[in-house]
Amino acid sequence: MALTGGVPELSRELSRLAAEIVGEEDCGVDVIDDAVGILCALRGLVSAQDEKPPPSELLDEAAVPEEFLCPISKRLMQEPVVLETGQTYDRSHIEELLNKGDKRCPQTQKSLSHTVLTPNSLIQELICQWCTERGIEPPKALQDTVDKAVIDPNRECFELLLNKFSTSSSFEDRKAAAKELQQLTKRVPSFRAFFTGSSSTITALLNAATHPELQEDLTATVFNLSVHKENGKVVGKDPSIISLLIELMKNGSIKSRSNAAAALFTLLADDSSKCLIGRMGALSPLIHLLKEVEPLALNDVVSAISSLCSIVENKERAVNEGVVGVILSKIKSCGPSAELISLLASFATDQDAVDQMGELRAVSCLLGILKEIPNEHSKEHCVAILYLIATRDSSKLREIRRDEKSNGTLSALARSQTSTMRAKRKANSILDKIQRMYLEMHTS
Repeated sequence: MALTGGVPELSRELSRLAAEIVGEEDCGVDVIDDAVGILCALRGLVSAQDEKPPPSELLDEAAVPEEFLCPISKRLMQEPVVLETGQTYDRSHIEELLNKGDKRCPQTQKSLSHTVLTPNSLIQELICQWCTERGIEPPKALQDTVDKAVIDPNRECFELLLNKFSTSSSFEDRKAAAKELQQLTKRVPSFRAFFTGSSSTITALLNAATHPELQEDLTATVFNLSVHKENGKVVGKDPSIISLLIELMKNGSIKSRSNAAAALFTLLADDSSKCLIGRMGALSPLIHLLKEVEPLALNDVVSAISSLCSIVENKERAVNEGVVGVILSKIKSCGPSAELISLLASFATDQDAVDQMGELRAVSCLLGILKEIPNEHSKEHCVAILYLIATRDSSKLREIRRDEKSNGTLSALARSQTSTMRAKRKANSILDKIQRMYLEMHTS
């Protein structure tokens, strides 16, 4: 019998022969000999595979991008991991050094406060892509993801960092611990779980965040923690934590205040949380922050205000705090972003808000936006607001009529093939109002 093929083919043939041997009493010796021959061939193939060198040994290391090589072995990394210093190494080689008691980063020579090895998933993916493009077998993927790799050392790291942050007499040590807490809670989802049920720990972090040099890292840490569902449940029901977040939105850098707003937004999971946080005074600092926040951080603040104001009592509070004027000013200074226009539209169901829009000359602003922006949903919001303003104030309808006479803004919107159906309906409704007003003027 000619033994050809690989492991799968030989395995199938062996299964066939085994069934023949077991199922037939007068099975011939030649069948058994064939089965023994296949077993020997399979053993040779499997042994050869086991002895095959790993992918990195088949490469010309000079051709491998430097960032894919382990700084220790100078070979292609099989499982890249990051030390607390930010340097990346192959897991087996850095673990070998650490197990010998050398607790320094080989490249920076900095002492390590802990030995957490965080998988560098980005480098892992890039290495796999690079190998695949060149017909090289990629290194084996991370064995389990972040959790398996760091779950045990993270508990040690968690306690060490909190102890360092809480008890160190050196402010630089506390600052470094705050930075590392921020990085780990952002980079390693499993690390967030160690804070579950520890509302006192989160409170301590927020109390310490009053220091200007710690604010940004600690507010970012609390935001990262609040994303974790169980942490969010604890924080969202704790008035002392909510109160501290509100205070942090009032003072400090724009970045730390935006972090506090983002953390607050993650806590608005249900109506009871929204009512509680609204009654505790979150809207006033959020609205003040909206005045100052940079466009890149705008979404967090807008999202928090929008979510809070889905509750009627919070919407009324926000209107009384002057949110309409702040939104209109922001649109004029930063441009008509979709987020701001959507937020303004969310207040158009409140009659006091609509009256304020009329008083604050929103009509000319909204007509200008309709001429400028390509976003059809934003146009829909604008024309819906115009309809409500015109319905409540005939002087604003006359203002719209003057623009229509000069520019035909609403007529163009109603005729456009790209306008939404709702936008067309609202535009036509305003045009009908204008027509009726014109007829009344000439028949009275």
